Amino acid sequence: MEPLLTRRRKGALATSLLSLFLGLSVLSSYLVATVAEKDRFLSVAVQNAIFLLNQARSGQERGPRALIRAVEQFQSEVVLWVGVIGPHGGLIASSGSRPPTPPISEEALDFVRKKKEMYGDVISTESGRIFRVIIPFERLHHRFPPGQPPPWLEPDRPPFLGTEASQFLVVIDVDTSEGKWLWTWAFAQGSATIVAIVFLWGWWFRTKKQEEMIAKLEHERREQESLARLGEMSAVLAHEIRNPLGSIKGNLQLVIEKQVEEGIKERIQIVLENVQRIERLVKGLLDYAKEPRIQTRKLRLLDVVSSALDLAGLHEGENHVGGRIIVVALEGAMDTMVEVGYEEMTRAFLNIIENAKEALQHKGKIRISAEKGEREIKVLFEDSGSGIEPEVTDKLFQPFFTTKAKGVGLGLAIAQKIINAHGGEVRAYRSLQLGGACFEVRLKCGG
Repeated sequence: MEPLLTRRRKGALATSLLSLFLGLSVLSSYLVATVAEKDRFLSVAVQNAIFLLNQARSGQERGPRALIRAVEQFQSEVVLWVGVIGPHGGLIASSGSRPPTPPISEEALDFVRKKKEMYGDVISTESGRIFRVIIPFERLHHRFPPGQPPPWLEPDRPPFLGTEASQFLVVIDVDTSEGKWLWTWAFAQGSATIVAIVFLWGWWFRTKKQEEMIAKLEHERREQESLARLGEMSAVLAHEIRNPLGSIKGNLQLVIEKQVEEGIKERIQIVLENVQRIERLVKGLLDYAKEPRIQTRKLRLLDVVSSALDLAGLHEGENHVGGRIIVVALEGAMDTMVEVGYEEMTRAFLNIIENAKEALQHKGKIRISAEKGEREIKVLFEDSGSGIEPEVTDKLFQPFFTTKAKGVGLGLAIAQKIINAHGGEVRAYRSLQLGGACFEVRLKCGG
């Protein structure tokens, strides 16, 4: 089976390449629409310029007046304004009494005169966009029959205002509203492409999340199987060890009670302490391996917390424990009713409190607070100890993981198992207020 990371990379690469292709398609559509719009408006301007000159040629008047009259009387559905510019930049004739809006750019006129090429550009006005085209007359001469001069250059007439026709320019303002369909098409295509890109990335992220969820569930399944096998094996070993261990412990206690030399007594005491440690480990293994059979009932949260504190040898207020001063504070919605198994949840809370108690040096504080929500209650167990390192946060609830020299590593694992069996959850992080560890327990409210 292909590794999950490799599949994700391939999926991300394929989605990126497809998104790039679609993005380039949008860009090319925009460029095509821009070029097509400009070409279309230039073509419209040239056609109307030729039509204008044909009107001037077909009229009864000859010479310069023919062109001026043709310009003044020119009408077209797609042309907003037309004018003729003389060699000195003055307006010779126009299709309306008003000057062009906005004014004709001198830079554009100089460009056309020097290059002898048509010039076209989109211009924004108060009423909308127009496409202004400037055409040198010279570009239109070839439209007339060879050897036949334009009407304003009759052989028997002097040149128009004493200047050759190539010195004159036709300015045409084209209505751009007729070209909106092109941009509508480009916009529709671009919108469809963007929707496709968003869909592709949404699909990829959704697939990624599903793969992560499947991988997480698979990891949890394997972990549960491993823990189940470990539990079975631990239960067998614990049962086999417990009986002989009890016999060893009993005999050691009998020896200590007898009159023996002080040095031997101290050594026996060390052996007894280690036996008791093994006994705690065996008890923890049995507790962890045992599936909790919980009979829940509605209880005050304060009653469960107080019971756990009693078992830990603590109470609300100041406590003197083994030369240390531990202050316990209870805050928040402690009177909230919860539906839990009394003994089981007391054991879970006890394990968390014992963990906080062991983390305190000389003088410290343990704060237990409750915050009630609509359907659940959040219980925080905070201490002022050394805190939790980020790299061990995910390992705290694993069986046999401990950061203490004499720890067994089953207390928090048992607590999590009991809380999960109640449909709750527990997580650990550093307390922002006290600076030590914070264990957050979430349980369903009991009404």
